[in-house]
Amino acid sequence: MKSLWLAAWAATMGWVGVAGPAWAFQGAEPLSWSLGWNDANQVDTVILPAVDEAAYLAEDAARASSGEATPLRFAAPLYVHYSPASDGSWTALPDGRRVWRMQLVSLGARTLNLGFSEVTLPPGATVHIYSADPSWEYYEGPFSASEVIDGQIWTPVVPGDAVMVEMMVPAHSAFEPGLAITQVNHDYRGFGSFDAPAGEQRQGSCNNDVVCPEANPWRDDIRSEGVYTLQGFWTCSGQLINTIGVTPPPAYFLTANHCGISTGNDNTMVVYWNFESPNCGSLCCGSLSDNQTGALYRASYSTSDFCLVELSLYPRTSSDVYFAGWDARQENAPTSAVGIHHPNCDEKAISFQNDPLTITTYLQNSVPGNGSHWRIDQWEDGTTEPGSSGSGLWDPNHHLVGQLHGGFASCSSITSDWYGRLPVSWTGGGGNSTRLSNWLDPNGTGTLMANGRNPDDPGSVEDGPLGVGFATQVAPNPTSTGFRVTFRMQDTASVQLEIVDAAGRVIQRHQAGTYGPGEWQVAWPTAGARALDPGVYFVRVVGQDTAQKLVVVR
Repeated sequence: MKSLWLAAWAATMGWVGVAGPAWAFQGAEPLSWSLGWNDANQVDTVILPAVDEAAYLAEDAARASSGEATPLRFAAPLYVHYSPASDGSWTALPDGRRVWRMQLVSLGARTLNLGFSEVTLPPGATVHIYSADPSWEYYEGPFSASEVIDGQIWTPVVPGDAVMVEMMVPAHSAFEPGLAITQVNHDYRGFGSFDAPAGEQRQGSCNNDVVCPEANPWRDDIRSEGVYTLQGFWTCSGQLINTIGVTPPPAYFLTANHCGISTGNDNTMVVYWNFESPNCGSLCCGSLSDNQTGALYRASYSTSDFCLVELSLYPRTSSDVYFAGWDARQENAPTSAVGIHHPNCDEKAISFQNDPLTITTYLQNSVPGNGSHWRIDQWEDGTTEPGSSGSGLWDPNHHLVGQLHGGFASCSSITSDWYGRLPVSWTGGGGNSTRLSNWLDPNGTGTLMANGRNPDDPGSVEDGPLGVGFATQVAPNPTSTGFRVTFRMQDTASVQLEIVDAAGRVIQRHQAGTYGPGEWQVAWPTAGARALDPGVYFVRVVGQDTAQKLVVVR
């Protein structure tokens, strides 16, 4: 029902036929699977040089003990150069199509992912990668010309230590395709749960799966969070973030500056959505199949350690993502906080801090220090780990206030974490490439706070410019019965809420009352009020320039 209402609403706004963003792509299985080919042993195979996993793990441990803030490394890059022109096996089909395949083996790898360069694909040509072990039945693709960024494709991981690469070229193709495998990334740590038997966990046992009941109040915020890989061997966490005055919101993704994204490697990002345990307490066994590739670097600032990118593809509808709300007000002082993240690049977790946040310098306790970071004194429930870097910190009003820079917290170390403060990132270094303000408030409204929203919501539910007392939020919306009106006060004032129909007539009024600073909620229908007929209404805050559209359906 919601999608039908949105289509009708868009038509009334004159938006029908306006081109939207490209959607992330997930499609048919490899052609060889459809044809039932089981001849992997007869395909040209290359066994890659051995990886000294112990040496990589020792380097990682040394880096961690130094206190240097770096992303978590999970794979060893192997630089190669294989192409259909000189390597692999071609098969011609009776209908004129051609299939090129090649098998790559990196013994002992938990997963493999690839970097393709020199890519030029004619219309109709596709590329797949899949595990050469048929017991996995796992593939990624098809990748087509629309997924090629700067002549490159960076793939998600596939399980096992042997991967098949398959390219299908249609009959009478417009030109001969170009493709080179230039990087094979050998997973020595274990990305995802492919190598973990049921019940085995890698992240710390004190973490909380986001499917557990204690996470129920944070269901929307959880949907904004994702884990990503960079250059095929680094990994961090991050989240989609809302934008004011743009529908649908751009696919802006907030993470940490120290995760290393730049204009030279942004196209190598692969983001995984909904990587979560299926059962509370399992801390394992989630799916990595919901993913997308590519991003465009937008801004970063080392002092508050933020980085903002725009994803090259819009998250597909089935990913059911959410754009997190945020609060950039300097005076905001959260009395508690929640962190949502991917510890050790494993299944999504949620952590709870029940004490007020303090403002400090990174890795220091003195208040306020240089004012760049929020300090978590210690997590009361859950923790963070390497791989959590870049993940969001939410205040009690479900607003992002920062992203994880680093700290000392773990399941065995009940110590502090530090998050770069969003109010500092808002103005950053003063230029568009070093601040958030021009990206999240592109029309320059001066708004310093916005609630989260779904991609298809017609507008952000947001606070007004600095100095306006409060914002309204109506949920559920659309509704067939009752709903809740949530509003926030900065100062004590008299408030009256009205429901107005499309013709501007007041249908119902809530008795005026005096409300102090904080968040308040009114449930409709109130005592004696009649149910609303189906239609479009506005919930208005009397005396303020705020109103939210409400749709009533049956």
